[in-house]
Amino acid sequence: MNKRIVMDYTSQEHKAMVLKSAGRLQQLYIGNITYIEGDSYLSIIHFFNCKETESFSKLLKELESELSPYGFIRISKKVLLNMKFFKYLKGQNKKKIIVLTDNSTKLTISTRKLSILNHFFQIAI
Repeated sequence: MNKRIVMDYTSQEHKAMVLKSAGRLQQLYIGNITYIEGDSYLSIIHFFNCKETESFSKLLKELESELSPYGFIRISKKVLLNMKFFKYLKGQNKKKIIVLTDNSTKLTISTRKLSILNHFFQIAI
């Protein structure tokens, strides 16, 4: 029996965050962010339907605490995912791969973070 889960991401609507980098302030709409990669003190933000990224000097841990109320979860040491763009999870050579709604983006979820993903969906039921 398949269970249908309806996810509600309306909390992301009309929400933006302002990030500063190299003397520049930029407003980014939360609902357009698909995922964020952390690389040391640099966070690289990826957007839906856009090949360009934005980079800011902000720890991924800080962004995680700011964005978790809006449906973002940490899927690995270096990736924060907006669950709004989660399509499915599949196994591939002992790895678990998350495929996003654009069908071309595939992210690896760490084994330790699988329980967080399961917990996320349990809350939604």
